[in-house]
Amino acid sequence: MRSPTERTTTRWLLGLLLLGAVAGCRVTAEDIDYWKGTVKGPGKIVAVLLSDRYPLELRARAALALVEMDRTDVDGVVELRKALARIKQRDEETARRLVMEIAPKLVEMLGQAPAAGADENVVGPPEVQVRAKDVAVDLFGYLKGDEQAAKVRDQLIDAVLDWYVADFNGRSLAGLYSAEQVVEKLRQRAAGKLVDSLDAKLPPQTLIKISELIARFGSPKAKRRAAQRLIDIEKEMFSKPYLDWMREQARKQFEKAGRKPSKRQLEGTVRLTRNKFLRDGVYPAMKHLAGDKLLAAYLLELASLKGKDEFTNLRREWALKALAGNVRPEHAARLVALAVDRSAPAPVRAAAFELLPETRNKKVIPKLWPIVQDAQANPQERGQAGAVVLTLGGPSIVDELLRRLPTAADTKYDPEELAGYAQVLSQMSPLPTDKMRRLLGSPHWWARVLALRYFERRGDASDLKRVQKLTSDTTPLVGDGWARREQKTVGDVAKATLEEMKRRLQRKQGGKKGA
Repeated sequence: MRSPTERTTTRWLLGLLLLGAVAGCRVTAEDIDYWKGTVKGPGKIVAVLLSDRYPLELRARAALALVEMDRTDVDGVVELRKALARIKQRDEETARRLVMEIAPKLVEMLGQAPAAGADENVVGPPEVQVRAKDVAVDLFGYLKGDEQAAKVRDQLIDAVLDWYVADFNGRSLAGLYSAEQVVEKLRQRAAGKLVDSLDAKLPPQTLIKISELIARFGSPKAKRRAAQRLIDIEKEMFSKPYLDWMREQARKQFEKAGRKPSKRQLEGTVRLTRNKFLRDGVYPAMKHLAGDKLLAAYLLELASLKGKDEFTNLRREWALKALAGNVRPEHAARLVALAVDRSAPAPVRAAAFELLPETRNKKVIPKLWPIVQDAQANPQERGQAGAVVLTLGGPSIVDELLRRLPTAADTKYDPEELAGYAQVLSQMSPLPTDKMRRLLGSPHWWARVLALRYFERRGDASDLKRVQKLTSDTTPLVGDGWARREQKTVGDVAKATLEEMKRRLQRKQGGKKGA
């Protein structure tokens, strides 16, 4: 019994022999089109493509037929790739000329709109376009050497990138090459083209992904252009032309649903959709490019807007979140001003506090002490300020923070505030373990709880007895959130800490045995 490889080889040889039998007859483009649907046709098409006896135009037609044919038994893209490689090995110039003939047709195929009456329920691009895109990417490497070839190569690149952008979410993973692979292959050439595609009317996820690719593969110049383009897009979304466009889109959606909206319904839909585009598209896209100083400055400018309306404050919060990961020491003054501004909404202040550790600027610490020392401060806010102080100050500032925290008997400390301090302390280097052991004997209940929460994370076997001693501590806990944890006294916290320490140490011991 013959192997699958032998059967395939025999089939192609029969095709070549059959083609040779009709070699005396003139092969036409119509023949090639007919062969696309016959059993032995693919072999004949490949034979025409490989043979020097046929005119270049006919061989190009054979190459395109391999792209066009939709079959499950033969992969036309693979056959075309192998055939072109053989031709190039024999005669590189012929291969280049052949590719120059094929490329314009591929560009045309990639730019074709869906046929009239096409099924709207079909998800994704036409398969023939996916094949054309894959072949186009394969051909990039053939188009080198002169100005004309470079021009055709640029046309192919633009066609492929435009094809992706037309429906990025639906096309980015289609075929042999993903959009990310293509951009990585072309790098700055592709990134520059993608900058031009950034548009306020792109779906949010497309805007984000394109910005991410530009950030990864673009030159500094491309990133700057993209940053400016995103700023322009953010502003454009408040313009009359853009809102008119959104209004028209909303009308179409209502009509499609068989509804006639009132003016109020229409305007409400436009406003909500625009805000969603900003929240889920523009600002996350900016996050990828906020390393650019121009864009970072614009985000800080947005965060500093003054206004009592809810949407302005949402923009401020979104802008700060977009800056995360791209904060510089010089941003510290603006951020700490926002963090301590009691007229700013709590989410805006919280977002500013979250960014302050990224500044690595210890000069902000003095501005935070008033909040840390305030017995009447919101525990969540005091906790944010204290965590920033510990993060920026490191081990050397632990004692000062403990001295400055309010000690009045009626000062409220929520579980989250003390846990936040313990979390930062448990990540320090060197660890302040000795200080925390001494803190277990503090006269202040909150200090003892803080130490317990530290040992929950970092205590070793020698600390179990120390924690055990506090399980009989009946000092009441003062603050919101303890009842939710069913904890009323320091002893209750010690019991929970002891159990968690034992579980953690057992897991650690089990891991060592397994290793």
